[in-house]
Amino acid sequence: MGWGSAALFALTSSARGQQRAIPAVDDDALLARIVAERQAFIPRRGPPYRLTRTVPISGGTIVLIEPGTRIVWAGPASDASVQNAGAPTAVFEAMGDDVVLATDGEGEAFVECEEPRPFVYAAGMRGRRGFTVRNIQARNCQHVHVDSSAREYRAVRTQGPDSNIARDVRVSGGGARFASPSTQGHGSCLLAYVAGAHVSDVHYENVGNGVQWWGGDAGLLHWQNGARENERKCTGLLIERVSVKRAQTGGIWGSMGRDVTVRDCRVEECLDVGFDAEGSDDVIFERCTARNGHNGCFAAFFLNDGIRFVDCRGVVDNNAYPLFRIYNVTQSNAHNRNIAVEGGRFECLDPTGPGTMDCAMGPVRELAITGATLSNVRIDTLFLNMHHTRIANNDLTFAQPLPTVPAIRAGGSRGLPGAPGTAIVANNRIRYTASSSSGEPIAIELVENDYNANADSKVIGNIVSGPFAVGIALVNASGNAGVVPQFEVAANRFEGLAPSARFLTVERTGGQAQAPVVRWDATQTRNGKATGLAQALGRSAPR
Repeated sequence: MGWGSAALFALTSSARGQQRAIPAVDDDALLARIVAERQAFIPRRGPPYRLTRTVPISGGTIVLIEPGTRIVWAGPASDASVQNAGAPTAVFEAMGDDVVLATDGEGEAFVECEEPRPFVYAAGMRGRRGFTVRNIQARNCQHVHVDSSAREYRAVRTQGPDSNIARDVRVSGGGARFASPSTQGHGSCLLAYVAGAHVSDVHYENVGNGVQWWGGDAGLLHWQNGARENERKCTGLLIERVSVKRAQTGGIWGSMGRDVTVRDCRVEECLDVGFDAEGSDDVIFERCTARNGHNGCFAAFFLNDGIRFVDCRGVVDNNAYPLFRIYNVTQSNAHNRNIAVEGGRFECLDPTGPGTMDCAMGPVRELAITGATLSNVRIDTLFLNMHHTRIANNDLTFAQPLPTVPAIRAGGSRGLPGAPGTAIVANNRIRYTASSSSGEPIAIELVENDYNANADSKVIGNIVSGPFAVGIALVNASGNAGVVPQFEVAANRFEGLAPSARFLTVERTGGQAQAPVVRWDATQTRNGKATGLAQALGRSAPR
């Protein structure tokens, strides 16, 4: 619905004066009486307002609060069982459509709990359309809760697109802050079964989760809800300029959403993930920054289709925290589709070894990592039953000693009907500038291990410099004697390989594996000299 500043200042001075004259004897009754007006004004006063009951707001009401006002919740605390049933406590609750709860000016008003209350929200919505919350700061409680369905996804997934869906939600300014890290609670801004929401310029700190969208549970225990034929019931979201600092679980993430844009946001120190999509379609994270997401600064968990991370920045201080990570429901089927990292900068500051962008728990049907700048960060997308992987036009720099690991590793390509699986590593720049190595690092490794289909993978146009022990390693790891992957190797340039280093190794592992077919472009160079296949293999002939 959208409320401009003119609408928010629409109260007359006489109406405000009348509101100010009401004595503050019983704050529950006082605020209920104030918000009964269609244009209500809550004035600031010396002692805070103390509430023991939810303040219901009728549809079509504008409630303005004078900046600096403190409202303390002294009522009962919801518990986890109530939250899981979809009915947490809200201090202010919109009971109908077209409700505004905002400050009368640019400052903030404060809704507080004297002790941490992770299942109490400053504002909640039970209407269907139109809810605006502006410049409300929650302390020791959560911020905004929208869940008009109040039911699990299995109860609403077969209903029409207009059933149990809240629409036109606007949240801006303010946020939520707990005095110490909260170990409980869903999103401080929870958007469940919402069609059309805009969250902007809010800050969350020490929360269970920051901003969370929810259109059903696509998680590991309920993954059938995320099946492709099921509707994503949280749609049309824009989340921008939001910051989250210290989250017990996730920063900005959601499940079973569609058409979601998250841009210019920042999250720090999340014990699970920074930015993540689960069971969602057409989600873009753009120009977002994450630091120390313990299970991934950026992630795609389970049953996604069309997730893009564009011009994002990730930094970790511990190489156990991945910069980008894929998870899946099962390790044998590519339920994640069309996942892409496009541009951006990723850095690991851990001096003990490199960080990773990886596939940790499952394959992806189509995965692309392109145009990224990586400092002390490996790309490792090897996983059984990957389908089409493209790693191209990235710039990788390693200034610290590498162990015996590849800078780029891919493969595990599973053929689809009528077409082989592919892993393409093309036009990357890999620089290894460390003066020593802690092992035998590999620049590029492709490992094909599908049991039933031949892969057709490519290493093309890469420029590699530095003291790698192996330039390119190609491996057939299939246990089926009839599977012979093909590798095309063309137009690669290597500089700085020591005389003892191997330009190319070709291996077979497993009892039935045959040596793969290698198509070699003899114009490839090592230290500026063209190198043929036999010369590149050196001591490591196929075996």
